[in-house]
Amino acid sequence: MATRQASYSSISLYADEEAAVSVTAKNHRDLRGTARDYLPGSPDADQLYAWTFSRAGDAGPTGPHVTALPPAGTDFCAQYGADRPVDMSRMQAVARAYMQPETLTHPALSSLLLDRLLVFTPTSKSP
Repeated sequence: MATRQASYSSISLYADEEAAVSVTAKNHRDLRGTARDYLPGSPDADQLYAWTFSRAGDAGPTGPHVTALPPAGTDFCAQYGADRPVDMSRMQAVARAYMQPETLTHPALSSLLLDRLLVFTPTSKSP
């Protein structure tokens, strides 16, 4: 969106490889300006985004650009009155860019600055 290569963009997190249950999503309106947290004063900051999805609970990061994820053991479907098991232990991130305004087709991957994902996992503590 920021580089005018798409009319809509988003990042979504899915759980359960079989069911592909959407756990959360942020679109370009949510993501606008979020890289300024890490690149204050940079003229290019608004061309990027930075969002944190965390399972760390109260020990994790906080702030306006953080989404707390349900713990891995969460019975996700129970909140909807269903008893289908959903594997919440693994997440899949999917970034999307739709319709380049100039061509009205999917933007060429070569014209996009592709999303990057940093994954931090807890390490076991040594005795």
